[in-house]
Amino acid sequence: MYVFGNDGPVSEAVLERLKTALAAVREVGVELTVGNASAALRRVTLYVEPAAGCSFDDAKALAEEAVQAYVLRLGIGEPFTRAGVIAAVMGTGAAANCTVPESVADYKTRADEIARLESVTVLPGAGA
Repeated sequence: MYVFGNDGPVSEAVLERLKTALAAVREVGVELTVGNASAALRRVTLYVEPAAGCSFDDAKALAEEAVQAYVLRLGIGEPFTRAGVIAAVMGTGAAANCTVPESVADYKTRADEIARLESVTVLPGAGA
């Protein structure tokens, strides 16, 4: 079992408490390992065209928040996808279009990894 706190890896004390609690309820013959997941840091660049009536600055701010929220929703072992980034941005209603370059590749995290954001860069799209 791998864990990851809101602000990064959990302390050894928390790991020990988890190990103790889980050991008390595990089935006989079941081997249990508890450890911290490692962060797989992602750099995200995207191009946003604001929706009608929305300034680029407002669309940019909402896109940044949406990408941050998307990545924070991902659990340990869940993949980071360009489609997920685009869906999050388009879900704000502030973007008429959002494109993510090929350099921002889908990333399939390992069972002991969690995708986290290193940076977000929002640039004007072609129609912005």
